[in-house]
Amino acid sequence: MRQSGLKVGLAGLYFANFEALKYDIYGQAVTSVKEICSSLGLESVCLDKPVGTVDEAEQGIKELNEAGIDFLILQASSLCLGDVIKPFVEGSFPIGFWAVEEPTLKGELQLNSFTGFNMAVSIARHCSKKTDYTWFFGNGDKLFRQRLARTLRALDSIKRLRASRVGVIGGTVPTFDNLSYDSGEIAKRLGVEIVEYGIDEFLNAVGNTKPEDASEEIQDLKEAASQIKTEPIWIDKTGTLLKNLKHFAQSEKLDAMALRCWPEFQSVLNMAPCAAVARMNDYKIPVSCEGDVPGAVSMLIGRLISGNAVTMNDLVAVDPENDLIQMWHCGPGPKSWADEKGWILDYHHTLNRRVAEGDPKTGLSADISFKKMPVTTLRLSSAGDSMFVMEGEVVEGRHAPYPGSGGWMGNLTINGESLSLEEFIETLAVYGLEHHYPMMMGHHETICREMANWAGLTVKKKQGC
Repeated sequence: MRQSGLKVGLAGLYFANFEALKYDIYGQAVTSVKEICSSLGLESVCLDKPVGTVDEAEQGIKELNEAGIDFLILQASSLCLGDVIKPFVEGSFPIGFWAVEEPTLKGELQLNSFTGFNMAVSIARHCSKKTDYTWFFGNGDKLFRQRLARTLRALDSIKRLRASRVGVIGGTVPTFDNLSYDSGEIAKRLGVEIVEYGIDEFLNAVGNTKPEDASEEIQDLKEAASQIKTEPIWIDKTGTLLKNLKHFAQSEKLDAMALRCWPEFQSVLNMAPCAAVARMNDYKIPVSCEGDVPGAVSMLIGRLISGNAVTMNDLVAVDPENDLIQMWHCGPGPKSWADEKGWILDYHHTLNRRVAEGDPKTGLSADISFKKMPVTTLRLSSAGDSMFVMEGEVVEGRHAPYPGSGGWMGNLTINGESLSLEEFIETLAVYGLEHHYPMMMGHHETICREMANWAGLTVKKKQGC
């Protein structure tokens, strides 16, 4: 990622008639915000002291603007007055309004923070016409930290996404018309620059790369594999592709790629790119299969949010008795997704389906079963104006997943609501979801939804039968 992360600002507002200074409310806020930002690898800019006058407010907003903050946390350290609030809510950055608990529920009202918070939100909405804001509550406790971390991760992902470049090598594969995309709309909504490249020059570069020039990548493939079931030539050929994918991403400053992985790779180079794609995903440079551009952007979002390698799958099988679905693809599964059997390099099962016994086979694919873990599926629409998000668990199936890269998923949910197999198929059918399902490690639907909210995207709803 070429773009720096989110820069977070903090200001605390108070009124001298209340006891924010006595309880050091803002000082505690500074400690909490700095700790949370540090844990996320983000920079924080905190005003030195709480703000109680218009002059202090104008000076404070000037400091925050000069620091170039992307998001402001505005704490009502106590009651605060409208003329002190207004300079902050008239800024161009989104705001998180923060109310704190009263230090005591008996005797005199000590802070009156909620009234200050209420006034700040109301002035933002009615006087400044601001709509890009959220809220926080608490004194740095667990729930406050979780909510703030979720918001910061969502906004940080948006900022990084807006500075990203996705390369399309060769375009979408033949007949997969549902993977069409509108690069202008995606750029307008998400800021992603989509750059298209022809495939011939790339294939020539791969074909002209000698194995000895890709020794590092070939060795990487060998060391990553728990088992190799092919002739060495397929490791060599895949290594030359891997070297070129790495070089291309670096030279073109790409954060993700959509690769047209057939038919030219087979007709020109007699190979399958799957294992090289798998390694690129492990390197955290997402590469989508079959020239799927919205899929590549979705994978990039998954990488930004989860911090881990992502992958892409098709829905290929269901187990109605156990309410399970099998997510699978023909061999681009990253090593980091593999279960205890590891990352096995084998001949490409799909390409060799019709090869007669004894005839030479072609390779190479990553043959893995996904390890048992929580996962999130995220798919952007072709115009980047909506997303489908679903959580689940990789679980044990009645049978192993099909040869290639895949796993059984159960305990499906959308927005915290359970999703039966029948409901999932209904949702798929109603929306006409594209047949590629990018997936990330962990449960991150709440972050995805918050990201969608800040970016102005709609999130597809669960459909009943």
